[in-house]
This record gives sequence, structure tokens and C-alpha cells, in this order.
Amino acid sequence: MSTIQINEQFLDEKFAELEAVKSWSPRVISKLETMILTADDFMLFRINPLKFAIDKAMSENEAIDLFLCGTKVGLFEMEWHLTCAYCAQVVESFRELSDLYTHFGCKACNSVNDIVLDDYIQVSFTISQQIRDIIYHHPEHLSTEDYYLKYYLSKGVRPSPEGLSFEDQLKQQTK
Repeated sequence: MSTIQINEQFLDEKFAELEAVKSWSPRVISKLETMILTADDFMLFRINPLKFAIDKAMSENEAIDLFLCGTKVGLFEMEWHLTCAYCAQVVESFRELSDLYTHFGCKACNSVNDIVLDDYIQVSFTISQQIRDIIYHHPEHLSTEDYYLKYYLSKGVRPSPEGLSFEDQLKQQTK
């Protein structure tokens, strides 16, 4: 297992900037710092602030503020993901929504999707490469399985009625 490489000086500078943005609730910054220092690469890829809020017992609004402000100071990169309603593939990623269109076809399942902002657009945050270089910054180095089941698919797809994750369903159906 490789050791985690973190640019600690840069991280300290960015946390100082983040702390100066506003008065955060107790332990909010330390919860974020602990995650950055200890989480595996996949946990720092396409982070959902609402899930972070649930996992860390904090308000959704503060978690959203934390990640937006964290992006502004350089801790994270924010992306908008256009996801297929049928197979959960991340069809396209955007840094801004001005490039969005009204329909799209999914190359994985050949379905045609209408864009509905609340349903098929996801906002995610990935740790900045300047803070911590994770394997998902270099998708060309991922295994085939990780590329298609972790990088290419949207995180957080609901499990099937049988309780199987979408990833497990795909593994069962493919060789």
C-alpha cells in the first residue's frame, strides 16, 4: 500500500484562508481536515457535500458552504456532472453550466435523456491535485474495473430493490 502524499504547507495555507472566510461551527474544519488526511483516494473523488453533512453530523447548509468556500480557496475542484437516468454513467463533466444543452444520448446504454437540473445534474468536489494527488486525477492509470465502475459511473446511485449497488449489479451482468 502506498503512503499518502500531502502538500502540508499548502494545505495549512488553504485551511488558514478557509477559517478566515467565516465563523464555522465547532469542529467543522477539523472534520474536513481529518477526511483530507485519512480518506482513501475514492472518498476524495466526487465528494457530495450532503452526504458529508450526514456522515459528519453537521447541517447541510454549512457543508455546502464549506465545500464552496473550500473550492474558492483552492482545496477542491468543483464539477457539474451530466448523468444518465438509466445507467448512471457520467456522460459529461462541466466546470460551468453555460455549456449545457437540453438533450443528450448515453453512449453506454444508448438511451436519450432530457436534462432536468434537479435529477440528472450532480455537483461534486474533488480534492485539489495541489493538496493531494489521487489516482482519480489520472484516469489513464486506473484499472479497467475502476475506470468503468468508479470513474465512469456516478457516485451515490441508489441500490436495487434487492439491496445490490449499481456497481455490484454491473459486475454480476458482465464478464
